[in-house]
Amino acid sequence: WDREAGERLSRIEAPPTDDPTFAGAWTTAHNFDFVGDRLYSSWYRGGVRVHDVSDPTAPRELGHWRDSATTDFWTAQGAGDHVVASSWRDFSRDSPEKGAAIYTFPAIEDAPPTPTSTPTAATDETGTGTPTSEGDGPGFGAAAGAAGLGLAALARRLRD
Repeated sequence: WDREAGERLSRIEAPPTDDPTFAGAWTTAHNFDFVGDRLYSSWYRGGVRVHDVSDPTAPRELGHWRDSATTDFWTAQGAGDHVVASSWRDFSRDSPEKGAAIYTFPAIEDAPPTPTSTPTAATDETGTGTPTSEGDGPGFGAAAGAAGLGLAALARRLRD
């Protein structure tokens, strides 16, 4: 929003949902955090997103993470070289509130890699190329997911 001109500069659309009803899967924005030219946002069951907002007329999504079946994000905060997000429910559990968890993801420095149909060759310790594949789209990566699961397990263990 441009206060002086009194007009909207841009808009970030909510993640899609199969059931936008009151009893459905909410994907509306809940909390957000601006750190420098980054916008960290949580979207309830729509996941967590990071946008580059250095040009406020053209925000650019740098990455996202979403698992609507097991998370219901309350907030996302920039924390140095990480993103910290809290989920307050896990709908796959008998008692969803007992599935509350804290997730951490590595900060995203620039745009996510463009997915390709073939693995990208990486150089190993011997200097030869080896094919690698890191997924098929934007996101925070498997290592971040594993870190989040580890923190959730630790939190659960400390609670018990």
